[in-house]
Amino acid sequence: MKQPISLTETQYETILESLESTLKVLQNVDYDCDSMLSKNVEKTAPYAVGFSRSAVNELISTLKAIQSLS
Repeated sequence: MKQPISLTETQYETILESLESTLKVLQNVDYDCDSMLSKNVEKTAPYAVGFSRSAVNELISTLKAIQSLS
């Protein structure tokens, strides 16, 4: 059985902030906005999916790095 991973307060806060910002992007999706207007790009589902995918990949890398240090 693997040992539990111990996070520093800074690591925990960084991970939590990333999750919160990802959730905020997902919550801001507006399916009724005009996606052709550049000012609305951050409200579109494709943007939210891309942002979320990138954030999750970054979180996985971060957790793997933390795990390799323990």
